[in-house]
Amino acid sequence: MIALRCVVLVAGALLAACGADSALTLKLEDVQFFKAQQSRPGELLLSGLAFHSALAVERIDSVRQEDAIQVNVMLVPAKAGMSGSFTYALPLDDKVDRVTFGDAETLVWRRDGGVVRRP
Repeated sequence: MIALRCVVLVAGALLAACGADSALTLKLEDVQFFKAQQSRPGELLLSGLAFHSALAVERIDSVRQEDAIQVNVMLVPAKAGMSGSFTYALPLDDKVDRVTFGDAETLVWRRDGGVVRRP
């Protein structure tokens, strides 16, 4: 019971910190089992698991910025039927040179080098 209260308090604090109507953007460093792979020509498949037990993926946004695409996985307090895992098929046209992840814009793919390996 005490552990459940802690989870509820942490989820409430995260919700208050990011605003009542806002989602939290997942950071790459908080993703377990992150995978970026070219599943077929013109498509990058991104997948992983958010390392936040009280949060779940609400949606995935991608924003075009000139020759780059920024991918943001948006988290909200978990509810029944929601999960922290995600899989996202990102179409890549000939004008995209790099793909970044999260607000920190961590590089995960570039045209001249493919998938960027994490240390």
